[in-house]
Amino acid sequence: MAYTNGTAANYKDLLAILTTFAAANGWTVLTQSATEVYLRGSGPSGLDKIYVGVKAYEDSTVGYYNWELFGSVLWKSTFPLTRSPSTTRTPGPPSAPFGISKSPTG
Repeated sequence: MAYTNGTAANYKDLLAILTTFAAANGWTVLTQSATEVYLRGSGPSGLDKIYVGVKAYEDSTVGYYNWELFGSVLWKSTFPLTRSPSTTRTPGPPSAPFGISKSPTG
């Protein structure tokens, strides 16, 4: 399994680094912006289609910055990330302060 280590400037930078790393290791980037990415992998057999999405979540009024994770059995470009067919997702940004960072810069 591929791995890397390093430092990201903030949670959005970490998302960009993750996207670059995934693409370099066989994942297809289906859609990408500064706050979300949707990827397709082929699975161990090389024949499966595995879809995962990551959406940056932010509530700057309380200093909360995090990711929301998604998985799906298929992807359709006309649907928003959170509404792709057969999507499962984390139950939304938790109300407890379990953010990646307490500030957008670190």
